[in-house]
Amino acid sequence: MLLFFSAILLCIPLRIFVPALGVEIAPADVLCLFALPYVFLVHQKINKWLLISIVLSLVSLIYVQLFFQPGNIARALLSLGFFFKPYLIYLLGRSIAAGDFQPEKFNKTLIYLLSATALAATLDAIFIKGSVAIFAEFERVPGEFIYGGVFAPTFLGLKFHGSNGINGIAVFFSFSFMVCLSLGVMMKPPRNVRLIAYVGMLCSLILVLGSGSRQAAFGVIISCLCCFFAGRMTFKRLAMVVLYILSSFIASAVIISFFSDYFVELFAKIVIMANNIYSGNWDGVSSGRLGLYVILAEDLMKSPIFGTGFSGYGLFDSELGYFNNDVGTSGYTPHNQYLGAIWKMGGLAGFFYILFLWSIIRPFFKNPQSDDYQKRFYIAMVAIIFPFVTVFNLFQDGLSSPSTGPIFLFILGFYSAHAFNLRRL
Repeated sequence: MLLFFSAILLCIPLRIFVPALGVEIAPADVLCLFALPYVFLVHQKINKWLLISIVLSLVSLIYVQLFFQPGNIARALLSLGFFFKPYLIYLLGRSIAAGDFQPEKFNKTLIYLLSATALAATLDAIFIKGSVAIFAEFERVPGEFIYGGVFAPTFLGLKFHGSNGINGIAVFFSFSFMVCLSLGVMMKPPRNVRLIAYVGMLCSLILVLGSGSRQAAFGVIISCLCCFFAGRMTFKRLAMVVLYILSSFIASAVIISFFSDYFVELFAKIVIMANNIYSGNWDGVSSGRLGLYVILAEDLMKSPIFGTGFSGYGLFDSELGYFNNDVGTSGYTPHNQYLGAIWKMGGLAGFFYILFLWSIIRPFFKNPQSDDYQKRFYIAMVAIIFPFVTVFNLFQDGLSSPSTGPIFLFILGFYSAHAFNLRRL
């Protein structure tokens, strides 16, 4: 029951306005609140590197509040809590596995719910909104207009998490594709589960391509490459790689031709990006990220040990330039999980945070692959983890994403104690 309850909240990427709080929250945020007392009640052991990082982050926050920004401690504490709350889901996943480790049931639950979400969103886009190619145009950076397809702007009246910007929700469905591919195909579950996984993959692919998000599409590509080439290569696997690549080209051609009106706009965006590359406008290519990185570097030069203490832009008279926002209260981040962590908590706490991430990911890359089931598990985990840490975390705050980060950590937490010795039950 706990697994099903958790999975439902993690697989619904919507945001709902809560009048009592005056804010919009994701269902995954509700699960984080539930997980906080639960992990303490079950005495779930907290990773030492994570604990050190949290303590040092509090030290950084107090230091910045005392010497740079007194009177803003409530906002800084909320920012710190928001940053670390997804890791409660990691602990929740560990505790569920410790009490009742059933990987087939776990995989099937996620596949069914993610596929249902992707199917519902696709049907909503085509039959309720009338077309996947309904544009939600807004100017993110002066001169750069963003066109959102299937995410414009609600699902049955409820806002998607990320509907103010395409990347957040597009990355969620990109990750949904990865989970269906890895746990629903590579792990070779029963045929009925694989059929549902294929439906989820197709719908997720349509949603990703319809978003026009570069990082979401790149994540799908990297995940597929991991499935093709991770693990030991055999002649049979090589033949399957060729078959899958040909099938992918055919499927892409069909999707592109079916949604040709939208892809005219997508290709126009690609032309703009190519022109920016040719002219050397790399900040335009990165959609303003390089400008944010410059501010990050300047802030860290002024406070390398304690960073900004979760106090945001503007602490050291930062200016965002093209963003017409008050940088002192804006929610902009560097759009890089690793750099953003160091910028927020400082170099000292950031070091232990990166060490923590490595400690929970490393076991999956040391899988012994002693039998066929372990080989498939190794490939499945690589196809989920590698794109996340190299694409979603590098070009966005992947782990801090309200919908995508928690479900990723939920999977890692569930399998963490069995990465070395997983056996088919």
